[in-house]
Amino acid sequence: MEDNDVQKWETRPSQNSMQAAPLQWKRAALMTKTITAFKETISIDSDNDDVDTKQQIKYGKPSQAAWAILSEYCDHSTIHGMKYLGEHKRPWWERIFWIIVFGVSIYTCAALIMNIWYKWNYNPVIVSFAEKSTPVWEIPFPTITICPENKAPQTIFNYTDTFWKWKDFHSNITQEYPTNEELRNFYVVSQVCDLHIIEQSKPDADFVRGVDIITRLSQIMPAFRETFLRCKWRNSLQNCANLFSKFITDDGMCYSFNSLSVEEIYRQEGLLPELMLHIENRTATDWNVEDGYSSAAQTTTYPKRVLGPGTKAGLELLLNGYEKDFDNLCRGPVQGFKIYSQNNCELECLANFTLTKCGCVKYSMPRNTTVPVCGPKKISCLYDAEDKLAIKEFDQGVVAATSSYRAATTCNCLPACTSIAYEAEISQADYDYKSLAGLNGKSNEKDKLYGAKKSRLSIFFKEAQFLTSKRSELYGTTEFLANCGGLLGLFMGVSTLSIVEIIYFCTVRLATNLKMRHKKRKELQNYEDKTA
Repeated sequence: MEDNDVQKWETRPSQNSMQAAPLQWKRAALMTKTITAFKETISIDSDNDDVDTKQQIKYGKPSQAAWAILSEYCDHSTIHGMKYLGEHKRPWWERIFWIIVFGVSIYTCAALIMNIWYKWNYNPVIVSFAEKSTPVWEIPFPTITICPENKAPQTIFNYTDTFWKWKDFHSNITQEYPTNEELRNFYVVSQVCDLHIIEQSKPDADFVRGVDIITRLSQIMPAFRETFLRCKWRNSLQNCANLFSKFITDDGMCYSFNSLSVEEIYRQEGLLPELMLHIENRTATDWNVEDGYSSAAQTTTYPKRVLGPGTKAGLELLLNGYEKDFDNLCRGPVQGFKIYSQNNCELECLANFTLTKCGCVKYSMPRNTTVPVCGPKKISCLYDAEDKLAIKEFDQGVVAATSSYRAATTCNCLPACTSIAYEAEISQADYDYKSLAGLNGKSNEKDKLYGAKKSRLSIFFKEAQFLTSKRSELYGTTEFLANCGGLLGLFMGVSTLSIVEIIYFCTVRLATNLKMRHKKRKELQNYEDKTA
């Protein structure tokens, strides 16, 4: 009976067993599919860790797949220490040790790279002397601009007398009032005189149009032939009119030697007829500031240059002024001549700032045809705008005074990459021109009558050669990358290919793994659907 019962149990399965059979069969089929994929992987990779990683990527949960992808990168990364972070079946304290080492390396490397970046960004330039000295004939002779301090000779227009006429009339001291012509000349000359004078005699109306200021200043100023008596260039007497050109400056009318033409100073839109006081007939220059003179340049080239040092190789001038023409009210009791200079960038910035504040610009400022010239009523505004701009530049500079770099200001006039700066040494002595005239047996009646005051000016190079200062890159792009690469290699073993490797694992490799995972999971899902 027992045998028969056993036989019946074996041949007639229970109801629960029959219900579980399809489910067990499905699981067996799924395991067969998984084992098949597992064997395919083993045939390619013999390393068990690699097999586990790939199986997790293909068939594991999302968290398992993500960890497997990270482990895969750590196992194959060329960055030092990364493989110890992803190594399987290692104690937790070993992982912590390598995490600390890796973190310290990253921090140290980043700190040193920041120091290099700071130098590269804030101190990229170093000033050094050139390897050899430069002869003076390789650079142009400096431009010499001479401005007479006497803006209005009293024999042409008595500025002081007109001022006191106006002041006495308004003070009810006298009934004599300046004529309209005298007032026009007075307010024109006031453009180049001290500010306190025009503040005491503010005009009720503009007696002269802005564009007429240049014409009247030219008519009133001392005559050129009476100012420049003798000119010598490179120890040869020259016609002064051939050496000097008239220019408009904020100091009035001045004369320049060896200067650039107006066409080379102003942009095309700034070449106004009233600024074209002279026309240059010379050919194109054989010199530029970057390359110097061309190899084909002659000794008489433009700009002019000297052949050596000393007074005989430079420029010598005999200047003259008449004491009877001196006016002590306009510029104070200082007579004679000065040398004038101004940076083009600063002048243009001042012109733009003045136009914003006053609605016009000074007669000597660069402008186009649509910009008005300030008349006598706006003289105070011109001086006020100049003071405000100076204060604004100062305040902006003080804010960044503690910084290691030059902060941007309103004008932001940066030094040129290549420039020439002449360091001047001044020596002076009494010039006994009266004794010299007596020795020559010459006597000028006008000199005696008007009280001539003469001075001799000599400008020359002191030495035959000079040392050139050169600004060069302390940290260029190549040096910066080389230093960063050296630090990354020293602390972490990182190279350019290591960075490409990170990008590869985060893009191409990740996309491939995800695509492979999606494909395998879809195959299993389709198989389940068919056998359901």
